[in-house]
Amino acid sequence: MAANAKLRGFKAVLGYDAAGTTTFVDLGTIVDAIEGTSSMEVVDTSLLADDFKTYVKAQGDGGQITFVVSYDPAGDESKAIADMFYNLDSLPNWQIEVYVDVSTVRTETFKALLVGIGRSISKGAMATSAITLQISGNPNYTKSA
Repeated sequence: MAANAKLRGFKAVLGYDAAGTTTFVDLGTIVDAIEGTSSMEVVDTSLLADDFKTYVKAQGDGGQITFVVSYDPAGDESKAIADMFYNLDSLPNWQIEVYVDVSTVRTETFKALLVGIGRSISKGAMATSAITLQISGNPNYTKSA
């Protein structure tokens, strides 16, 4: 768990494993904007004689997801972000940990390329980094049992 975690209501932490395995290192506490959309392609299966078009779902796209995380600009986290951004061969494994309460943690893991970074450092505010990931393969959303 990130030492700088401090949110009201819930806490969420973004972790990564640069080797693509499951030994995760906390990158930072997610402080704002978890936004992303995965999608499925649709194939038209209609016949010329059909009155209405019919469709089936085909190949999926994990999409992109953007996080804003707290971080120390001089710390190892900012160096790891830069390393993953510039390394063209890296396909890290990522993990989102959501702390629902003191004893309940939910996790989601997925492979993704780090395709966008940004930073915001202002007087009297938390230093943050915007991280955009392009999901490669299954986005591994938690499904019902």
